[in-house]
Amino acid sequence: MKITRNTERIIEVLDLLNNEQRPSTINSYIIYVISSSREASLKDIIELTQVEFDINLEVEEVSDAVNQLMKDGQLVLVGEKYKLTEAANEAHAKRIEASEQQEEQLRKSFYEKASSLSETELTDDELQKIFKEFKGYIHENFFYYGKSAIAILGKNSSENANLTTQQLFKLSSDKLQPKLKKVFYRYIESLTENSSALELAYYESLADRAEHFFALGLSKELAQELASFQQIDWKVYVDTNFLLSALKIRENTMNPAVDSLLKIIEENKEYFKIKLTYLRSTFKELTQFRPVLNGLVHSQRLTENQLKAALKSGNLDSFTEAYYKLQLAHPQGAQHPSVILDQASFILRSKKIEIHNGDIKGVDKESEGFVDLISDYSKYYALMNEARIEKQQLGEVRYKDTPQIEHDVELRESILCERNKNGETATHFQDCKIFGLTLDFGLIAYDKYAGRRDNGNELFIPAFFTPTYLLKKLYKLLPVQSDDYRKAFLSSIASPVFSGSHAKSEVSQSALAVFNAIGIDDLSFMTKSLASKIFLDEIKKIGGDIEKATVFVESQISKELKEKDQKEARLAKELKNKQDMLKKTSDDYNSTLQDNSALVDKKTLLEQQVEALTKGLKATKKAQDRLQGMLVKAANNPQQQIPFSNEQDKQEIERLKEELRQREEADARIAQQRIDEQRRIEKEQKDADKETYIQNAVKKWQKDSVNHLLIALAVLLVLGIYSLFRYDWSIKALIAAMRGINNNPDLAFSIAPILTLLLFGFNLLLVQKWYSRHFNHSNIKAFRELLPIPKHLK
Repeated sequence: MKITRNTERIIEVLDLLNNEQRPSTINSYIIYVISSSREASLKDIIELTQVEFDINLEVEEVSDAVNQLMKDGQLVLVGEKYKLTEAANEAHAKRIEASEQQEEQLRKSFYEKASSLSETELTDDELQKIFKEFKGYIHENFFYYGKSAIAILGKNSSENANLTTQQLFKLSSDKLQPKLKKVFYRYIESLTENSSALELAYYESLADRAEHFFALGLSKELAQELASFQQIDWKVYVDTNFLLSALKIRENTMNPAVDSLLKIIEENKEYFKIKLTYLRSTFKELTQFRPVLNGLVHSQRLTENQLKAALKSGNLDSFTEAYYKLQLAHPQGAQHPSVILDQASFILRSKKIEIHNGDIKGVDKESEGFVDLISDYSKYYALMNEARIEKQQLGEVRYKDTPQIEHDVELRESILCERNKNGETATHFQDCKIFGLTLDFGLIAYDKYAGRRDNGNELFIPAFFTPTYLLKKLYKLLPVQSDDYRKAFLSSIASPVFSGSHAKSEVSQSALAVFNAIGIDDLSFMTKSLASKIFLDEIKKIGGDIEKATVFVESQISKELKEKDQKEARLAKELKNKQDMLKKTSDDYNSTLQDNSALVDKKTLLEQQVEALTKGLKATKKAQDRLQGMLVKAANNPQQQIPFSNEQDKQEIERLKEELRQREEADARIAQQRIDEQRRIEKEQKDADKETYIQNAVKKWQKDSVNHLLIALAVLLVLGIYSLFRYDWSIKALIAAMRGINNNPDLAFSIAPILTLLLFGFNLLLVQKWYSRHFNHSNIKAFRELLPIPKHLK
């Protein structure tokens, strides 16, 4: 199937958008309208562009462009209006003058050639009519063919041109009288031979203007065609700060971007489907913002004069100033911002921002892994603050309490788990289906840091983006905002709006040459490839080696086919599960009438899911067959210009694939060995720390027993010394007493057991209980086994 003109136009525009030519186009519009009116505000610029060129620009883009022009030294702000600097004004005036001179020289050249082609003398009025239709004919060709119109004008006459060019020629020539029509025909017929360097330069300038205009985006018709095969179906989790901006209860520089994003999503449902949602923990954090609001704006009612005096003071922050102005305009209807929090869920629902009910599978806030992530995020934040304090160049020190950190970690993990659940392995933004929006640049920085750490050298899509970043992506996918796309184009190309010629991208043309050579004509695959910076960079790196380029494109097709196979398998498995659930639900429905209404709803939902999955499976199978057909077609077409499929090349490719597979397996084994070694070292260290802890505990236990024994002996010693000094001891009396005891057998017999009992008691109570018990091997073993071990040493 031959590539259609619509296909070429879509690819051409996507190429221009990929090369970031859109901002320079908007800059050129701004410079032109400001130079025409000497000075203009943002509102004036938008209105003048709409009047002059029938183009409706977005406030956010115009604001960004104006700020960039001011940084570049081309605009200055005087009051609330912008003016061109002297240097920019002179440069623009020179461009206009050069364009007018080129137009005048072209007109004179045209008059001379047209006069020579006429059988009768032509008046200036007649020449002017022919010249007007000639310019209209040229402009129309550039509208339909873009920069390719130069080749068409240079090679095809009105007779052998394609039907579109013939129709354009007929529409222009029919407006002329027969005599003038004949001259017009002869001029177009001889255009190839008679085009001078001046005329070719003019055509090049028109091609440049056409590309600038096309860089704004597609027409509505082509945008709808693009949306039909490159569907935007996103689920976006928003952060608390996004909700605050959406509710307009906190001032932030990105508030206009949030408003523009909500407006674009609501007004362009035919081009993309974007669902905004937030977690229950996000809503909880939102409601806890009330004390902050009460601190920012006091809730007392002020008189009209008090409000006016406060506004005139110039000492109010922008948020309080906005609230006071609202209170002044609507004395009875102005609500304190904190009241909005009571109605937040209803307001957000009206803005198509829904709460996510239920838990995210895979996010366990009680798990050790979640605790580790919180610790990791806290350490990262602390390190960044230390760097800010040390270098004093990274902005103000920022602080987050533990609940805020826990919420950020939960939100990021929810996004990543949702991606894993859906089998999403996107490495390009256009393939990503789930991500988050936040105004917190600290969270974005941590997300990128953690992503690079966890993914190594592999490509990955961050979890978070700013509303401004998403807006820029969506602007490229939206059609040009114009009531009449063709009229807007003709207005732009007829005016010397754009400055200088910009480098044309040859990379996409190289890729198209490869597509044509191997017979690829699938618009979806080509669009996705040409919109990928990685794909184009690889084509650019390969350069003119068409064989290598072909091998690379084939590898991309194989990768696409593999992804389709995986998706097909996942859908098939999910379809089977849904069918099983449907069968079980149907059986339950037929066997009981209890909770009949709920079962009917569930049965209907499952039937819809089965139908959707069946369609998805068929679509995936169809895409798989198509991609497989591309590979078969490329492999079975030896007549192509590229000798990439001979037997030697195939063997070489298979050898390289096997070598790559072996290298990947070796790297995987080495990585696993490193992981196992690291785990072994960590286990040995933990065991050593555990043994040290136990030995220290046993030593302390034994030391305590020795201390107790020493204390008891010390008490006995004190009592002995006390008794020596308390009583009058006499050696003679003691000897006499002992002789008395010896002479009395009954008394001697009684004293011996008493002394033995005292020694036994000392040994039992002191030595055995406090000393031997703590140095016995079995007692020590039992103590070690019953000793509680700290959690970090287990």
